[in-house]
Amino acid sequence: MYAGSREIEYIDKIRGLTYEEIANRGGGILNSALRLHEASEDELVEQALPRLREIMMLGTGAVEIKSGYGLNVEDELKMLRVIRKLQSLVPLKIVPTFLGAHAVPPEYKGNRRNLWIWL
Repeated sequence: MYAGSREIEYIDKIRGLTYEEIANRGGGILNSALRLHEASEDELVEQALPRLREIMMLGTGAVEIKSGYGLNVEDELKMLRVIRKLQSLVPLKIVPTFLGAHAVPPEYKGNRRNLWIWL
């Protein structure tokens, strides 16, 4: 699940940009985390439903939705609530998976010693 597309970053990767260069241009995982943080649960559901319905129409029977982009407990819980809501709205099997440590949250940059408190 995501709040907004990062498809332009695929073009950047094909052109040879590194993940660090993409992040320095305002993209990357921290951008996704910020968008997720700013989106309401209802907005996330509204964005995800058309994608889920499309893959169902193409014959998909199950899908994995990764959390881990929240970068804080509150946003991770928000993602899990959205996943639960989506599970109740579509007959697709939705499997939530935690893929943590996508990136270091900005408030811990330069302070990784205390990062274990969040994890």
